[in-house]
Amino acid sequence: MKRGMTPETQENFGIGYAGSAQGLISSLKKWGINKKEIPISIGLLKEKQKGLTCPFMSRITLPIFDQSRNVVGFGGRAADDGQQVKYINSSDSQIFSKRRCLFGLNRVEPIDGTIVLVEGFFDVLTLHQAGFKNAVGLLGTELSHEQAGILERLGQSVTLIFDGDQGGQKALLKTVKAPLQGLNARAVLLPEGDPDDLVRKRGAKELETLIDKAPGIREAAIEIIGQRVKSQRIEDVVEETAQIASEIPDSVEASLFAEQAAGSLGVPGWVLQEKTHERRGRKEKIYERKKALERFVIEELLRHPSINDPETLRAVADLFEEGEEKRLLLKQTPRGE
Repeated sequence: MKRGMTPETQENFGIGYAGSAQGLISSLKKWGINKKEIPISIGLLKEKQKGLTCPFMSRITLPIFDQSRNVVGFGGRAADDGQQVKYINSSDSQIFSKRRCLFGLNRVEPIDGTIVLVEGFFDVLTLHQAGFKNAVGLLGTELSHEQAGILERLGQSVTLIFDGDQGGQKALLKTVKAPLQGLNARAVLLPEGDPDDLVRKRGAKELETLIDKAPGIREAAIEIIGQRVKSQRIEDVVEETAQIASEIPDSVEASLFAEQAAGSLGVPGWVLQEKTHERRGRKEKIYERKKALERFVIEELLRHPSINDPETLRAVADLFEEGEEKRLLLKQTPRGE
């Protein structure tokens, strides 16, 4: 492989290559899977006017495992730089959801109770080759409650590593609101590039040093905010910071963030506290209305058994906020946990 993956890494992570749709169909038949509905239902095949096609054709494939080490989906990376979409994942299905998985769960080994969380497939592969056996990766989503729960079951601490660009800064700021209260969470914003690039160009030792010096997520986010006043209007940065603070679920944590951010921006603490409180009030009203709607949906689904099938229930549950309503709905499904 061009990315420098060793044969051992390719074998450990099951890295492969997807050829034609017909080749996949032939392989499935050898395994006794003769009905096209099965691979279609989990996104391995798609039916179009011209016939069956495979979304992973001409891509490097990476199996995605759940915590029981079962393959539940696939990631696909463009093998040709001319392909428009660089990465794709399996579509959400009865057995796969990006929000409920992390890449590398089949090989992860927590080190002193610590997990390293990165964004890309090849970030995970390169880190494992460099000795970071505790690395896992997101699947193109913000960190979800389900993924945070997986991290809590794996260890006591997590270090999140973000690319050294504007996208990485935005992702780090979004993580301030992530449900990581049960973990000692720290953050690394790379000086440039991504973890894959850093390890290849500068070596594992440099990344290890950055991890050792990593601040808490709140402190890392406030540092970014403090730097933004150098290139943006203070009014815009204050509004953005208040928005971030208002999205932090825990009110005490939100207040601490607003107070510390105000100090970094050189504005009175009450300014950010007031703006944050105002936004939280609006959000709480919206949240209450959504919860009322969720309760109504549950009542209607349970009242009409004809639409109360597992697939419908899971699809609806994915639209729910975390809470009692979602747990109640998932209890009605065979796979609800």
